[in-house]
Amino acid sequence: GIEFDDDDSSSYFVGVTTEAGVGSLSVGMSTQSLQADHEDNYQYEVAYEYPVNDGMTITPGVFIAEDAADDEFGVV
Repeated sequence: GIEFDDDDSSSYFVGVTTEAGVGSLSVGMSTQSLQADHEDNYQYEVAYEYPVNDGMTITPGVFIAEDAADDEFGVV
């Protein structure tokens, strides 16, 4: 996907999901181009969704968000 807004910035997202074992593996990457005087920042994510029973799934994942000031890492 791609998005534009009024502040002269844009962002895009690319993701792929595929079957892996009993669940689904998802990998994604996104960026947001900030104002003209800033660098791009990037975010990467990986998640694996698997069924617990007929009515419930669990989706653990990790992400890394990079930008010019600071990087963040998280587990969800």
